[in-house]
Amino acid sequence: MSSSTSTSERAAWRRALWVYPVACLALAALALALIVVIDPYDTGRFTLLDGYGVPAAFGQRLTAASLGREPDTDAAIIGNSTIQLLDPARLLEQTNWRFVSLAMTLTGPIEQLAVARWLARHHDGKRKPALKALVIGLDKTWCQADGKIDTPQPFPHWLYGDNTLDYVAALFNMRSVNAGIRKLKVISGAEPRLRPDGYRNLELLLAADGPAVGADLDLSVHATAASGTGNFAAVRMLSEFVPMVPATTVVVLVFVPHYAADLPLSDTAASREIDQCKAAYGEIAANRPNTVILDYLKTDGLTSDRGNFWDRLHYRMPIARLIETDIAAVVRGAHG
Repeated sequence: MSSSTSTSERAAWRRALWVYPVACLALAALALALIVVIDPYDTGRFTLLDGYGVPAAFGQRLTAASLGREPDTDAAIIGNSTIQLLDPARLLEQTNWRFVSLAMTLTGPIEQLAVARWLARHHDGKRKPALKALVIGLDKTWCQADGKIDTPQPFPHWLYGDNTLDYVAALFNMRSVNAGIRKLKVISGAEPRLRPDGYRNLELLLAADGPAVGADLDLSVHATAASGTGNFAAVRMLSEFVPMVPATTVVVLVFVPHYAADLPLSDTAASREIDQCKAAYGEIAANRPNTVILDYLKTDGLTSDRGNFWDRLHYRMPIARLIETDIAAVVRGAHG
């Protein structure tokens, strides 16, 4: 009897040892399937819950996938916080085109072009409508001249890539579970959705930080020496990207304004390096139809006026209005 009981107990334990991991794997697979179907970042992959957008509280790196694929988007703004003040609603008023803002703070050319490629794939002019305009904000990170490009913070390249397996694998974590729960709250109305054009008023964040924001305006440190060898890696990346954009799309490259104290002194190695960088982007513009450069990255009355800036990198709303007006004039002219 004891031998028989011992044998049956061992068999039961063996079954339990098999059942437990199989059940865990099945539950994990079910959880992953639910996350994929909920589509927390609104990528349009596999989802049965389309058209709800993403939570307003999501970081900018996680919202551009949703904003960039909307079929009724006419134009887009890409860059970092130095382009973020441009308001799609005001550009809509001036052009009658639906703009979206894909600005992401603390990003550089690598991250911004990853989003730009996602945008271009979803507005290729073949399967889906082509963009009428693409505005790219170029700050000094686009003129890094040592053949490298810095990436200030981690970036979810899996969210904007072509590899579906990488995308699904990256969803298998608690962060995506929490994102899925928040997406369900958006669907139910329990949590606000991000503004459909992606705009977030940067001035509200800067004003909340008080006097500390403008402390660097008092620093008069002008660069005089070149920072590299004239090897602009971002220029190569942009030249490889622009063929993805339909020829009918107006591409506006905006050298965003910095406070004059943040710019190199004239007739120095540093200023010549900036000029060399601008010339390289000018060549891209010259070789592609419907490509225009707007240059505010220079020392003039606008950038020398301290009242126009929050800090050395971020201009105030009146300058954003000026840039918006210039962009609207360019794209309206290009499309007649």
